[in-house]
Amino acid sequence: MIVLEEGTNHFGEIEYIAKISQPDVAFITNIGDSHLEFLENRDGVFKEKIALLDETEKNNGVVLINNDDPYLRKAKKRYSKVVTYGLKGKVDIKAKVKSYTENGYPVINIEGKGKKIETELPLLGEANVQNYLAAVSVGIIVGLNKKDLLNRTLEVKPAPGRLEVTESNSTMLIDDSYNSNPGSVQAAVDVLKRIKKYKRKIMILGDMFELGDQKEKLHAGLRDVIMNSKIDEVYMHGKLMKNLYEALPGTKVATLHFTLRESLRRFVTQMDLNDAVILVKGSRGMKMETIVNVIKERLN
Repeated sequence: MIVLEEGTNHFGEIEYIAKISQPDVAFITNIGDSHLEFLENRDGVFKEKIALLDETEKNNGVVLINNDDPYLRKAKKRYSKVVTYGLKGKVDIKAKVKSYTENGYPVINIEGKGKKIETELPLLGEANVQNYLAAVSVGIIVGLNKKDLLNRTLEVKPAPGRLEVTESNSTMLIDDSYNSNPGSVQAAVDVLKRIKKYKRKIMILGDMFELGDQKEKLHAGLRDVIMNSKIDEVYMHGKLMKNLYEALPGTKVATLHFTLRESLRRFVTQMDLNDAVILVKGSRGMKMETIVNVIKERLN
C-alpha cells in the first residue's frame, strides 16, 4: 500500500496527480476556504478536488464520502462504489463524540461495516475526529480489524505545527502554526472552547494567505468566530490581521496588534502564561513557529 496526500493550489493539479497515482481508495476531507487566490471560491475548490474521486471511479475504486460536507454529500451519486462516513445522519460508518476530557481530547465511538470501537483520541478538535474517522474508514475498507485500529490509534501523534501540545504545570501551549485559513481558525477556536482545565484562553494569530480578493473580509469576519467563543485575549500579527484587530474594539476580548514579528516576540517573552491555554496559528509564510519557540523556552 501507498498513502498519498494529493495537494493543490491551482486548477488541474489534482487531476494530473490522480492520473499518475490511479487510486483504489480515495476521499476528500472537506471543501473549505483554502487556496482561494487561484481557486477563487468554494465552488472552485470543489471543482479542483473532485477530480481525485472522478479518477478513482475510472479506476473502479472505492470512493469515501464525508457526508457532513454539503458539497461532497451532493456528489456521492456520481460514483458506483461509495462508502459514506460522518458524525450526522444516516451513514455507513458513523462517529459520535461521547465527551471531552478536561484537556479537550475527544472520547469517541465509531460504528459501521461490522466494526465498533471506542477510544480517547490523542488529537484535539472535532476536525481531527473527522480526519480520524476518515482514516478508520479506509482501515476498515482495506481489512484492518478492531485490534489493529485501536493499537494504531495509541501511536497517533499530531503532525508538527498542527494542534501540537506542550504542557507545563500551569500552561498549555497549542502549536497550530503550520498553516491557516478561516475554516481552520474556526476549528482552532472550537478546540479552545472544549478545554476546561485553564482559566484563561489566548489566541496568537498571524495573517492567512492565498485568500484572493476576499482576504480583508475573511480576516475581519473572524470577529464573530471569536465573539461566539470564550476567548479572553487575542494578539494579532501582520498587515491582514489589522482587519480583525479593527473589527474587535468595544468587545470584552483583550487585543493587541503587532506589525513586526520582533515586537510580538518581545511581548511574548514578558506575557503572563499562568493558568492559560495559548494557541498560536498563522499561514506558513508568517513563521509563527518562532513565537511558539519563545513560549516553549519559557515553559522549559
